[in-house]
Amino acid sequence: MKITQLKAASFKLKTGIKKIGANPIEMSYIPVVIVGIYTDDGINGFCATVYITSGNVLVRYLKEVIEPLLIGEDPFYIEKINEKLMTMTYNNQKATSMLRANGIIDISLWDIIGKKLNTPIAYLLGCYNNKVKAYASTAEWKDPEVLAKDAVNFKEKGFKAIKLRVGRPKLEDDIKVVKTVRDAVGDEMVLWVDANRSYSRKNALKLAHIFYEYGIRSIEEPLNPEDTEGYEELCKKSPISIAAGENLLTLMQWKNMIQAKALDIMQPWPTQCGGISGMKKLCGLAEIFGKDIEPHSGLMVAESIQVMCSTPNCSYVMWSIAQEKIREALFEEPITPKDGYFVLNNKPGLGIKIKSEYLEKLE
Repeated sequence: MKITQLKAASFKLKTGIKKIGANPIEMSYIPVVIVGIYTDDGINGFCATVYITSGNVLVRYLKEVIEPLLIGEDPFYIEKINEKLMTMTYNNQKATSMLRANGIIDISLWDIIGKKLNTPIAYLLGCYNNKVKAYASTAEWKDPEVLAKDAVNFKEKGFKAIKLRVGRPKLEDDIKVVKTVRDAVGDEMVLWVDANRSYSRKNALKLAHIFYEYGIRSIEEPLNPEDTEGYEELCKKSPISIAAGENLLTLMQWKNMIQAKALDIMQPWPTQCGGISGMKKLCGLAEIFGKDIEPHSGLMVAESIQVMCSTPNCSYVMWSIAQEKIREALFEEPITPKDGYFVLNNKPGLGIKIKSEYLEKLE
């Protein structure tokens, strides 16, 4: 089996929200890039991802740079292909767009392999479990009472864990959100917060102690992702776990953070950390260093479920509320959690299908 073609296109899809936290970018519609890798065997692999800035830039890079590197390759030779793509990335000074492209290709190749062998990718990786815990990830800044109502609604739907977006200009506003939501859902609901790189070292530590009193499990990405020293200091002094990794791009960056003891919970973003292959390697690191791993799930969620069902160190997989409407528009049967869990289906490959109306527009 040989790769014959790469097709891709960018679509602007409605989100149902205006912006994420303090993000100044208009979020009512966001670019969604869909990629298809085609083979002479008639078995094709697909990946869909949100690309907040310019989807057309990513599509052009995929077509002009990546496609020539793939033509004629056997999709089963994933590590060989990944090495070729990383060599190109480093030769051109690695950037998020390039590394995101590499992850997209890896996910699509695994989809081909699973379909060729007529089995879920998790079975090929070696299953540990057939389900993983899900948590609802809020995105918007809302009034505390509104967020509390949302949290109760998710609790009634079966969620046992929720992540709240914090990082407001006034620290007391973040504290009020946490207190109000905790009072509304009770002690049995697992809560944690995502600061989205918005705190100083001093304020992150201050809030960690305050949030501890409300039973907050962890703070996600409180500091700039490049502030390894700050994360190390925070991990030493914080009474609650520190989660990070959404913006780490390479295995070397992960190694450096872990060896510096600069994070407690690993949160890789599938398309940015090398796709399914990259996540599986990070699962190995999680086992070696005794870390929990909780992927910052991609749009499809399927890639995270497949990999996380193959490791004992996965505690949760994210379900982004902000991407719910996009999934409904894009996929024939969107993956949604039930009773607080994602359950592995028995469909081959990723186990999810993009609607034909979008695939027909790939070029």
